[in-house]
Amino acid sequence: MLSSTYARGHGVAVVIDLMVTTLRKRGHVVFLAGTKSDRDFSYGGTEVIDVQDPRSAATMATDLQIDVIIAHTPPFFGVARWTGAYPPVIAYDYGEPPPNFFPDEEARRESLADKNASLRMCTKVFAISQAIADESLIPPDKVIPLGNSHLGVWTSELLERREAIRRKHGWTSHYVILNVCRFHVGERKYKGVDQYADMLAALKSVDPDFAARCIFVLCGKAHDEDIAAVRAQGITAIANISDEEMLDLYVAADLYVNFSRWEGYNLGIGQALAMGLKVIASDIPAHRAFGVRVVGNAIDAAFALLDLTRESTERVPLLWSWDEPLHLFAEEIESLAFTSTNPQIGWSHDKSEDQGVA
Repeated sequence: MLSSTYARGHGVAVVIDLMVTTLRKRGHVVFLAGTKSDRDFSYGGTEVIDVQDPRSAATMATDLQIDVIIAHTPPFFGVARWTGAYPPVIAYDYGEPPPNFFPDEEARRESLADKNASLRMCTKVFAISQAIADESLIPPDKVIPLGNSHLGVWTSELLERREAIRRKHGWTSHYVILNVCRFHVGERKYKGVDQYADMLAALKSVDPDFAARCIFVLCGKAHDEDIAAVRAQGITAIANISDEEMLDLYVAADLYVNFSRWEGYNLGIGQALAMGLKVIASDIPAHRAFGVRVVGNAIDAAFALLDLTRESTERVPLLWSWDEPLHLFAEEIESLAFTSTNPQIGWSHDKSEDQGVA
């Protein structure tokens, strides 16, 4: 598997961790290569091989006699340019946000064009969601969706923990509205952080008494200057915390909100639903797929919030299992591996053989 990130805090790394576990249980050998960091998942003790470009990855695959390559992120979709017919390359496409959301727009356009050219050369392309499949210039062979069943799930046993966390933060008598996303300066526009602040301002306008009892919490990766900028808008910014501390915020929250202008899935909403929270989100395809309350502007969001406060406060988890997606992915890998022939050594797999795939 190839990825530009294996670090905690990134959804791609979480998916890879689940896939590695599944493939090993089915008897396969998995190598991980790409960009290493000191925050990487342990992957059952597998160390990530440091590879920075697709050409080097193709060479490494030959040296290791790899049977199937799975590329998760740019620039590694480009490995298909160097491998030829063998080994086959599967691209798992998480999509890319529109380049115009970022200050480095031109560079992102070039990267997207390179990605699309690479995807055309891959043996198979799978998309993480129908939203990605619908927007892609390269129609995927199949949608293999993400799940949320691996995340923290709400149970009544968490009530005591919820009360303790809310006391710790001074939120006992407040209504806590949580948003989780990276909020570095270059990403705040596309993540909709400005609209999150606009929702707070709109709520103060339509119901100032209730707004005074609300705490808007934004949590995610950020630098000190990002934290200061968000706090200046009246939002409680909590940055760079552990997975366990992040889960505490979902436990403590009363509502989840996210106004991202683009997502291929949205892991934060997946976690919120697993924790039984009601959700208000921007009206984009990936969010509509969750069946949550979607809105078009800050005023609508404020009124949606007031509507939801009149509904039952019972938390009911909404889960999508990983079992079927992981099974489908493993079957696709095995189908390619056991029918591919290595032209260099004249060897082919026979699916009747009881042996693993590298």
